[in-house]
This record gives sequence, C-alpha cells and structure tokens, in this order.
Amino acid sequence: MRKIFLLIALLLSAPLAAKTVAEYLPAGLQFNPDVPTPESILGWEVADWHVRHDQLVQYLQAVAAASPRVSLEITGYTHEQRPLLLLSITSAGNQNNLESLRKQHLDNSEKGPLVLWQGYSVHGNEASGSNASLLFVYYLAAATDAWLEEVLENTIVLIEPSINPDGLARFAHWANSNKSKSAVADPNNREHNETWPRGRTNHYWFDLNRDWLLLQHPESQARIRNFHRWLPHVLTDFHEQGSDQGYFFQPGVPSRQNPLTPAANLDLTRALAQYHAEALDAAGQPFFSEERFDDFYYGKGSTYPDVNASIGILFEQASARGHVMDTRYGPLPFQKAVSNHLATSLSTLRGAWELRQRLKTYQGSFYQEAAQKARQSDHKAWLVADDNDPERMSAFLEILRQHQITFYPLAESTRAGGIEFNPGSSWVLPVQQKQYLLLEALMERRTEFVDETFYDVSSWTLPLAFNLPNASTSRLPDSAGQAQPDLPATTLEGNAKFYALAWNNYSAPAALQRLLSAELHVQVASKPFSAITASGVLAFSPGTLVVPFSSYSDADKTSAVEALNDILSSHATTVTAISSGLTPTGIDLGSNDLKTVKPVKPLLLTGRESSGYEAGEVWHLLDTRVGLSPVMIDSHQLGRIDIAEYTHLIMVDGEYDSLSESVITTVESWIKNGGILIASKKAATWAESLFQEEEAGDSETTDEAEAKSEPVEKRAYAAFEKDEAQRIIGGAILAATLDLSHPLAYGYQRAELPLFRNSTVLLKPSTNPYATVAHYDEEPLLSGFVGSQRLEELKGQPAMIAERVEKGLVVRIADNPGFRAYWYGTQRLLLNSLFFGQIVEKTELE
Repeated sequence: MRKIFLLIALLLSAPLAAKTVAEYLPAGLQFNPDVPTPESILGWEVADWHVRHDQLVQYLQAVAAASPRVSLEITGYTHEQRPLLLLSITSAGNQNNLESLRKQHLDNSEKGPLVLWQGYSVHGNEASGSNASLLFVYYLAAATDAWLEEVLENTIVLIEPSINPDGLARFAHWANSNKSKSAVADPNNREHNETWPRGRTNHYWFDLNRDWLLLQHPESQARIRNFHRWLPHVLTDFHEQGSDQGYFFQPGVPSRQNPLTPAANLDLTRALAQYHAEALDAAGQPFFSEERFDDFYYGKGSTYPDVNASIGILFEQASARGHVMDTRYGPLPFQKAVSNHLATSLSTLRGAWELRQRLKTYQGSFYQEAAQKARQSDHKAWLVADDNDPERMSAFLEILRQHQITFYPLAESTRAGGIEFNPGSSWVLPVQQKQYLLLEALMERRTEFVDETFYDVSSWTLPLAFNLPNASTSRLPDSAGQAQPDLPATTLEGNAKFYALAWNNYSAPAALQRLLSAELHVQVASKPFSAITASGVLAFSPGTLVVPFSSYSDADKTSAVEALNDILSSHATTVTAISSGLTPTGIDLGSNDLKTVKPVKPLLLTGRESSGYEAGEVWHLLDTRVGLSPVMIDSHQLGRIDIAEYTHLIMVDGEYDSLSESVITTVESWIKNGGILIASKKAATWAESLFQEEEAGDSETTDEAEAKSEPVEKRAYAAFEKDEAQRIIGGAILAATLDLSHPLAYGYQRAELPLFRNSTVLLKPSTNPYATVAHYDEEPLLSGFVGSQRLEELKGQPAMIAERVEKGLVVRIADNPGFRAYWYGTQRLLLNSLFFGQIVEKTELE
C-alpha cells in the first residue's frame, strides 16, 4: 500500500507533459511549413511557460513576416511603452486590398467582408487568453484546409493578442519565477498567490475592462480608434474566473441586458452560443450561460460592441493561476485553460461564418433602427455648458469625439432644464446622428430598472461625472458648426505687481505645482476681491491664486516671469495681471486673508490593505495630471520610516484593522504636529477611531438584548437576492451640496455637486458645525440604483468632513473622488485637500 501511495505522489508531482501545436488544434490539419510554430520561436511548447509580452511580440512578428495572410500593426504604446498589436488575417489576395475592403465593409456591411475581432487577456493575470492567441494565429496563418481558405477569402479576422501588455508581463514574470520543476497544484502555493497589486491591472492599476467607454488610458484609446475604423460584426473578449467554475460564454442574465441594446443582439448571441456549446461538449468541458454575468454597463469589452452595431461575446475560463491548480473538478492545468479558449476562438470563427448573413443584416439595419428611435425621441438635443472651465469641457468633448459622436458649438442663447446655455460656452449634441444610442447611453439618467442586480455600475452619466451643467431640449437649437473650446493663452510681460490665476480651471492644480516647484511665492485668496486690470475692474473668487511680484528684484522678477510663462505654455489656466495691491472691493493684496501655499510632499499608502484600483487612481491623477509624483509605501513601512518629512498621508478604501498600535500612535502624533490625513471610504471610517478614548463597559442595553431574541419576519429563501438588492448601491450618482465658503470647495462654481457612490460607507457626523464640506441632499438619487434602505440612510448625511486636530487636519471623504479617472468633477475635492488643507483654520467656538 505504501508503494501505491508513493507512486500516486510521484505522478502528481511530475512535470506536466508538453502539448504540441498539433495536439491543441483539430486533427487532420496540414500546415504551411514556412510559417513558424510557437515552439520554434519561443523554445518551448505553448503553456509550458507563461508567455511574456516581448516573447508574444517576437513570435507574431515572425508569423507576419512568413505568412502572406498576416499583417501586423502597432496601434499605440502602453504606459510602460510596450507596443499594442493588432493583426489583420485574411487571404493573401485580400491583404493587397485591405484598405479598400475596409471601406467597402463600412459603406455596405451586407456586401463587404465578414469582420471579426478577437481580443485576449484584458486582465493580465487571466493569461490563458493571450497564450491561446499564439495557437489561433498559427492556425489562421498556416492551416491549409479548404474550409479555412474559403473563410479567409471572405473574412477579415482582427486579433488583439494582448489587450493589457503591462499586466500580462507582470503576471508572466510572477508565474514563471515561482514555478517549480515539478508542478505544485496546491492553491496555497506561492505561484498561485500574487503579491499586491497583481497582474490584473495596467501600469497605474486600472481595470482596462472598465475603460472602453471612459477612454482614460492609451490602451483603450488605441483600441477604440481601430474598433471604429473596422466596426466588426463580432467582437470576443477572453477572460478567466474562479478556479472552481465551469466555462462561461454569453449571453449573460437576459433581464440584465441594457435596454438600449436591440433584442436582435441577444438572439444572435444565443445563436453563436450553440457553436461554443458544441465545441466545449466535444472537449468534455462543463460550461454555463445566461447566469452571473450581465450586459448592462457599456464600458466593457463584451458590452461596448452591443451599442455600436456589433455582437460582443464574453468568455470566462476557470483560472489555473499559474501552471496547474487543484479544483473541485480535479487538477486544472494551464494547458487546459489555453485549449478551452482556443476552442471558443475556433467556434466563434465557425459560428460567425455560418451566421454571416444574419450578422451582416443586423449591422446593416442597426443604425437605421437607431435613427427611427431618434426620430421618435421626446428630445432633439442635449445641451452642455462649460461651467467656466473650457479645459474640462474639452476633455469631455474628446471622449465624445473618440466615440464618433457629433457635437457643435451653440449659436443662440437657450434655456432648458432651468439652465441658461449661452453661445461661446455651450455645446449642442444632436439626437439625430449615427451614434444616437451611444449618445443616450452616455447622457441619460436612469433610475428604474427591470433587474436591480448589477455586475458593475448602474450609472455612468458623463456630464455629471464632469460636473458640467446639462439638459435635454425638445427643439434643436442653432449651432455654429464644428469647433473646439477656446483654451486661454497668456504671455506675461513682467511689469505687473501681482498675477492672479483662476482656480476653477482643470489644469490650475498642475500650474500651481509647477509654480511651487519653481520656488515662486504663491498665495491663495480666502475671501473675494476685485482688482484693477488691463480689462478694467474684475472680480476674483476665493481660491484665486496670487503670485506677488512687487517684492522681487529685477533679476528675480525676470527669472520668475520666464518660469511663469513656461508654466502657462503647458497649462491652460486663466492668468490676469494686476497693477495695484489696492483693490476696489474685498481684501487688498497684502491682507492676511491671502494665505501662503507651501509645497506639498504626499505619502500614498499602498499594499495589500489598500484597494489597488483606488490607490492607482490617486497615483494616476497626481502623476499624470498634476505633475506631482506621490511617494508610495506599503502599510507595513509606516512604522519604519520618518513620516515627519511628509505633508500628507493619503489612505484610500481598504482594510486597515491590521495596523499596529504603534503605527496608529505614530500617525496620531504626526497629525497633531501638522500632518494632513486624507482618507476615503473605509479608510475614512478607520480614521474616525483616531483620537477617541475606548468606551468602557458593555454598550448593549437590556432592551437591545431582548430585541435580539424576538423572532424575525420570515421570508422565502428565493427572495434573498431581491431583498439583498435593496441594501446595495449599484454604482450610482448622488446629489450633494457643497459649502462653497470652505477652502476644500474652492474652484467650484455651483453648490450642487454630483458624487459617484459604490459603497455603503457612512461618515460619523462631526460635532463641529463648520467642518462639513459637503453633504448628500434629502432627495439624493440622480442616476443609477440605490436600494431603498440605503437611500433612506444617506439623506442629509455628510459626504466630506475636514476637522482640525491641534496643528494637523483629518479629511474624511465618504466616496471615491477620482473614480476610474473620468470623474473630473470631483477630483478637485482631493486636490483641494492636498493644496489647501494647510490653510483650513480651527473653527471651534470658545
């Protein structure tokens, strides 16, 4: 018996047998010997190791050079400067006419070629997709059977082999560097448990599968540009899920499809599903469909196509998280994961080919039906005003432009939704346009849903995210033709006494950071004033930055003006020369109400206690839009470094209960000595425990104990999911009111502020009546789903609180102000806390 156990142990620990290309692909195929196999370039068979992105590029370049069916294009570069690849695979004859075929397809989808787009591994640690792409490309490039040749004569297959090269490279290094010679399938093994932040995300720790609609990253921008160049009939999106799952393919839960998506889309998705089921049955792979996943949020790879005349298909393979993983179905080798994704790559090709006429007819009628819906719409246009910030408006319009949405400058004053829209600062988005459905998806405010369960967010209304005044109108106003907002341009002469920079401009924080880095003296007005300028007497709001020149020597003034002009050439912010410190109204420019702004040096807490997404959003905001690279440390380092040299500690959503008492004491002491803590979501509730004495005794009263013994209302087991939905917040947009007099609200033009909320965190109200920067309205829901219980809890509650603690400040924010980098409207809350937290004064009445 002992010998049998030893033999079993030996077999389980033995190296996995290599699987050749021929074993992965259907039997009986012949291949062009001039096209290299993956093994001939990599030196090992597919899935023996995890392919690095540079190796993937090397192989695909070799295939493109050898096969007349393949052309390879670099469409852009990642944050880490890795090339983004797109392969076009079709017959050799078609390769010579690729551009004319593309135009023919766009002109008349029913007569042009069938166009497929296969995209792999948007999540870098869901690597079976990119590894499967090696085999799929080889098959398309080298197989010589008559069926494939007929398909390629009439089809263009576009392949994006790695949607997230930076994440794929990070994960491949982890999986390969922790691989044992004898495979270890134990889920506890280091190979299966990446360190934070893991390979799922891109360089800045963003989930690129949420960025198709938002377009905040170069990977997404390059993809959408080429998506619209080709407008594929079908687009596939290959993922991985939990290791104990069967294989998933769409459709998802039918009741959770976005209502803007045509019903015919679901019909075609179901028709394609038959081919995936057949392929996986043949492979002996358990699978499921119409469960768990949905098609509501249009910002994912499997849903963005649905609002753009394509059929988006999501595939989810159980993950080996390395090279082999023990699961409830037995050991799952990486080879099996790769093989399954190859199977559905092939079933997509076969299914789309056999359904090609239906797919072409669907795409051909998509925009005709959308135009009919636009004609029936009760509004003719959307209006958006720039909120006195052309740069924020420009960023908003750039997203629309990338999505092929038409917009024009407003040519006549128009009142809609209680808002006055004026020429020169407002834009018209006409309903009658090709991208009507996508426009509606970006602009609508939806608060009622057939199904109240969401895989992702329930709302993403773009003008609310940018905090731009907007409304629909029942008539189409006059417009002035295509244009872009005029961004301010200023050249300074250096003969003024003061220069004033408007803080409401989106780039003002970046300009301020450049000013501070150039060691210029910068002040911020804490009260309004007017001043004499070349344009007459102008009014300036609290938050205006003032650069005093009157005290500079001539030499210092010259160098300061040069620095200021260099800064202004890079940042579109409004600058006004002021000839005298004596002002007609308000504070004079030598007043103590002009507060000096000192340079900041923030510390961003990262690591396994922190949300990688939200830490990445702060890093991205400060690094790419402000020019202020934060010092990032993992939480275990807090007790090992001298945090006295840092002005701010930023803590995003996370679980911080594991922080030691000594670390907590260090943070408390640092705050008391002048440090500024900025904490959001669960970090904000953690911060509430600082400086509070532990309550003595048992807080539970006799009445409370008796209440617990009372029987609860009985509910059907099947009612749990619906009841639970009433307790969640499905990524919704809520209305809040700002205290515009507070330094942390400087730059905002209106007290009304939309906030994005996807947590149930409630802030403990401050006992200081002057400390609440923002609070939720009594009727807060603007768009999206919030369960009735949660909505009731939120009414009137604080959304942001800033409280002095001796020399320091604790800023608590209930929500994430930098959500997915596109919430331009609330990023200022974080930036104001960073730059103006230092001027918040003690407001306790004696």
